[in-house]
Amino acid sequence: MKYETMVETLFLSFPELNLLDEDEKEFMSDLKYYSYESIFFKYIIVKACEKMDIAKIKEICVFLEEMAQCEDEDINALFGVTILESLICYPKTLKIIRPYLKEKTLHELVLMENWVPKEKLTSEDLEVARKHFERTEPIVKKTLEEVEASGKKKS
Repeated sequence: MKYETMVETLFLSFPELNLLDEDEKEFMSDLKYYSYESIFFKYIIVKACEKMDIAKIKEICVFLEEMAQCEDEDINALFGVTILESLICYPKTLKIIRPYLKEKTLHELVLMENWVPKEKLTSEDLEVARKHFERTEPIVKKTLEEVEASGKKKS
């Protein structure tokens, strides 16, 4: 993946999103954050929450994992802001999609969740997270240990 072509990559990966003519595609190529947050994330909500299309959710999660594994800092920022922060803001979507997230995506999500003030989380959010953590204990345990260790070093 290359940051410069992330909109093109999105439309190639999910052709059903590509309803643009050539002029619009060129224009959208400069609007990466808009494309991912306003187009792709809404697509995730529709597939995850409204249609429960598990095959498509799994396909989306593979794409997210490719983004998460990318070493490009611009792609990491795009992924964090448009996908991870959006998932945290939409707990119903997160609840549905979380079991299908791959290792690196889940790792980055848990790190991002630790930046969300705990008072904003509902007891339902915490219960969903607890159940998911039980299923993904090795990944979560390692991530939480890293977060705790970094917090201890700062104080």
